Amino acid sequence: MEIYSLSELGKYVKQVIALNFVDSMWISCEISQVNTSRGHCYLNLVEKDEVTDEVKASMNAAIWFKDFQFIRKKLGAVVDKVLQDGMEVKLKVELDFHERYGLKLLIKDIDPSHTFGQLAINREQTIQQLKDENRIELNSSLPFPTVVQRIAIISSNTAAGYQDLIEHLENNQYKYKFKVDLFAAAMQGQRTEMEVISQLREIKNSGKYQVAVITRGGGSKLDLAAFDSYAIAKEISEMKIPVITGIGHDIDISIADMVSAVNLKTPTAVANFMIDHNAAFESELYNTFVNIKLNTERQVKSVQNFLDQFIETIQSRSIYKVQSLDERVDNARQILQLNSKSKLKNIDGQLSSAGDLLAIANPANMLKKGYAIPTINGKNIKSIKEVSAQDELELEVVDGTIKTTVQ
Repeated sequence: MEIYSLSELGKYVKQVIALNFVDSMWISCEISQVNTSRGHCYLNLVEKDEVTDEVKASMNAAIWFKDFQFIRKKLGAVVDKVLQDGMEVKLKVELDFHERYGLKLLIKDIDPSHTFGQLAINREQTIQQLKDENRIELNSSLPFPTVVQRIAIISSNTAAGYQDLIEHLENNQYKYKFKVDLFAAAMQGQRTEMEVISQLREIKNSGKYQVAVITRGGGSKLDLAAFDSYAIAKEISEMKIPVITGIGHDIDISIADMVSAVNLKTPTAVANFMIDHNAAFESELYNTFVNIKLNTERQVKSVQNFLDQFIETIQSRSIYKVQSLDERVDNARQILQLNSKSKLKNIDGQLSSAGDLLAIANPANMLKKGYAIPTINGKNIKSIKEVSAQDELELEVVDGTIKTTVQ
């Protein structure tokens, strides 16, 4: 058996590839890893099983400097959005084999429409899954706080949108005070899903906040692709407080927006929403106070009118009563005077009669008529039984006393 060296085998494989793969070809795959160095771009491409998500095939690829410049000139900034970990891509490639470095795909062109199309398909599948699980309206069904004060914000700490939100909250025209804590997370790229989910869980476990806000500045569809993640949407739906999103879109809304309690276009709009929400409550409270004040004043006025009428009635009735009593007192006085005169006259007559009787009964007057009053030792004698023989008896007559001895 003939024995070949490794380099000879490599040359043979290179010839086979050169003879059989003359033209470029389009392939679809997923970017597993991407790096740039010295103007070149190096990628690892994979194909995964649709059911198990296991890797079925894997190849290394590269975009050399000149090809990279050509693609950038053709597609502009879209290139950086497409060439990210986890993106489904359609690439025009040439098969290249080197005896030392092995097999590699050389990328000559990119079809971004495939990426956008695949993102749209994935998005629709995610939305349907969330609907099937009844997660779309879970967060929006939570009661919104009457007044928003304690706010947890998930954003990049260097994002201009986050700074705008904080500035609007701190410098609001009503001088409201907000307690705001930042939970920093990547807002773009492969780390976005993992970090946003981690921060949502930390906010939920803390139990300190009334609302959670997910915010970032504007961006393209690919910039916002992470917010079409099922995992992020699921985590939002399981939050115990309302979630407000301000993910910087103009037309389309992300799936995160769909499952949140409130979705707004910009971070500034989020700040204005919370300020206006508190102002609406203050206005309602003020109107309630005004209505209570007006109702109280009406009640007081009504009671005052009633009291005035009552006092007036009492006064008029009192005057009438006093006048009536005065008349009754006068009549009583007249009757009393008449009765008193009659009574006095009768008493005078009775006294005169009594005087006459007393005069008749006076012992002195009886003595003048010849009667005498017998006494023994100063005791009046009324019966003969009270006298004994030899008693010293005194007889009082009108002009003196006669002493005698009883025989």
